[in-house]
Amino acid sequence: ESVPYDELEGFRETPAPLLPVAAGLRGLDEIPVDRGSAARLRQGQEIPVPVSGFGLPAWASHGGEPVAIGQVRGGIFRPERGFGFGV
Repeated sequence: ESVPYDELEGFRETPAPLLPVAAGLRGLDEIPVDRGSAARLRQGQEIPVPVSGFGLPAWASHGGEPVAIGQVRGGIFRPERGFGFGV
């Protein structure tokens, strides 16, 4: 939802609530992973996943928290960005 420029001044005094990162990932497939795989992804390492396809964007999660965003190619999740929440 957009806000006209002249209304932005009021936002300085009232902090806006932030949505969780996972809310911005809703349009992508989620791949739940175990603790060991989450650690590997956070270090930028690829992991095998039970999803096939080529170049499909997806995000990996552990315990419902985002771990990484990347692509699935031939059953391998290739992280492009890792998240360090709760580490």
